Amino acid sequence: MSAILSRVSIVVPVRNGERTLRRCLASILEGDYPEEQREIVVVDNASTDSTAEIIRSLPVRGVREERPGHSEARNRGIEESVGKIIVFTDADCVVSTTWLPELLAGFDAESAAVVGETVGFPPLTAVERYVASRRPSLSSWAAGHRLPWFQFMNVAIRREVFEKIGTLDTRFRGGAEDIDFCWRLRRAGFVVRRRPQALVFHHHRTSVRRLVRQHVGYGRGQAALTRKYPDDIPWTLASELVAWRDLVASASTAVKAAVACDGNRSGSAQVSYAALDLVRKLAQRYGFVTGRLLSSPRSELPFHATR
Repeated sequence: MSAILSRVSIVVPVRNGERTLRRCLASILEGDYPEEQREIVVVDNASTDSTAEIIRSLPVRGVREERPGHSEARNRGIEESVGKIIVFTDADCVVSTTWLPELLAGFDAESAAVVGETVGFPPLTAVERYVASRRPSLSSWAAGHRLPWFQFMNVAIRREVFEKIGTLDTRFRGGAEDIDFCWRLRRAGFVVRRRPQALVFHHHRTSVRRLVRQHVGYGRGQAALTRKYPDDIPWTLASELVAWRDLVASASTAVKAAVACDGNRSGSAQVSYAALDLVRKLAQRYGFVTGRLLSSPRSELPFHATR
């Protein structure tokens, strides 16, 4: 392994992650990579549970970021880290034993970032089964869009990328900050490689409440993207009408599934999927509409580098 890749920093942002954080950090600590060649920076994003105690109990470096937000936490981790390569995962993830060496093996002379593969844990609840059926592979799903992007739960990025294009845009609240960063990275001419062998397991949302909260954030993130990139994702009255027609169609599908359900397992599963699909789309529309209506003038300013 080249010298430039031998010293890496792993950044793990967390807010009230006492249920999953210990398992996440244990998987990183037990991974196949020399301890002296990596550091683990855990950013406590103003947690109020036992997250801080968990961090102190493990051989990792903990820092606290009082300003809430995924971007604020990750940016603090970038500032505090020392590696020439900065690797990111989330507190609700578990990495495979060979995750880090596989991710780093994806770098070549041209690549600025390497994205691994992320899959969900076996689903236990109806919400988890719904999400897993929609996105069996999170990384492939993100890469398959017209304007591809990657998620920060499984990516390694050269420090020089942040020095050139800045860190994450803190004006994105609840979603789309990773999309924005990836688009800026590609526009700057940086090359992104994919390394499916670098595997991470992710905990999907387990309840309707958490699913709604997540997708309200996604809707607001989408609204922010339409403001920042109006040429790439223009949003007109016609676009809004198309979105609402899709929502009405989903409501119709949910009603038909409920009427046709004969009480067997297959019918119940179809009703559950259709109902959750409707809930997801309603949450996204609410997030998008409120995001468009309530955005401050500052959110429309062009973004350069932060800090």
